[in-house]
Amino acid sequence: MPKNKLIYYGILIVAASALLWGGYQITMIALRLLPWTGAVGVLMIVLGLVMESRKTKADKGGESDKGE
Repeated sequence: MPKNKLIYYGILIVAASALLWGGYQITMIALRLLPWTGAVGVLMIVLGLVMESRKTKADKGGESDKGE
């Protein structure tokens, strides 16, 4: 093991730079995916609302037939 602290500081700087670069790359991938994931989320909400309204209409129609 080297006794010079300059080597250890250099290793820390290289490691920090590599981790920051990796974080930047992950961020760039996420930025490209965010519009797509947002659109999928909105689509899921709309489909859920449509399914819920159909279920509510079917339940109300079934209840009125049973009561008569």
